Amino acid sequence: MNVLIIENNSEDAESLQALCRSQCPEIKNIIACSTECDAIVLAAEKGIDIVFVNKEDWLEKGKDLLNDERFTRSSIVLTTLENNAALDAFKLDAAGYLTKPVQEKDLIKIVNQILKQKEEPTENGDLNYFKELIESKQINKIALTTLEGYTLVSYNDIVRCEAQGNYTNVYFFDGSFLMLTKTLKHYDNILSEQGFFRVHKTHLVNLNYIISFYKGKKNYVKLKDGTEIEVSVRKKDFLLQKLTT
Repeated sequence: MNVLIIENNSEDAESLQALCRSQCPEIKNIIACSTECDAIVLAAEKGIDIVFVNKEDWLEKGKDLLNDERFTRSSIVLTTLENNAALDAFKLDAAGYLTKPVQEKDLIKIVNQILKQKEEPTENGDLNYFKELIESKQINKIALTTLEGYTLVSYNDIVRCEAQGNYTNVYFFDGSFLMLTKTLKHYDNILSEQGFFRVHKTHLVNLNYIISFYKGKKNYVKLKDGTEIEVSVRKKDFLLQKLTT
């Protein structure tokens, strides 16, 4: 396995290089350089499996450089002084992040995770790292599967989800929406533990956005954005119990 370290701070670069050598026997070759274009391009010729790049260096020029087709198979890992850069890593399409000073256990974990992804690619391979963070409640968000890829959002940004055949439309508090490639049942299983309730076979709503419940020939709820959603007869009592406890 070949590794490239892009780091303008020589002490940080040397420290990470030493950790890679001592803790990760899978790593055979390590190249360390600054954000100088020629050095990065030269390293790319050797075929790089993992790129460790300082987040600030990435933001300065690294993102464009690493879009080079020679890095398409490389897993990018941000290094940063920030304690929680999960969302930044996601937005920048990185495999994850390491907080400086890099700890042995964190380095081993992310290298093993990348190795596993390369050996056993899955539909959601690029999101495995973030799934672990979500499941361990280190970040209070959900990864939504869209036609273009993935979107990471806070649970309470979601007002409601509506079934569209085998797809789902999700509507947000700011009036925007996304079409998701998973069924409403899939999101019901996840969001029911986050304050959402399936009021109808076609609708899953965030209980925090319900402002009124109306009884009549047809039961329905009114949401903060003005939307009125029908409540099925068999769901009415369960919903009332949720709203009054």
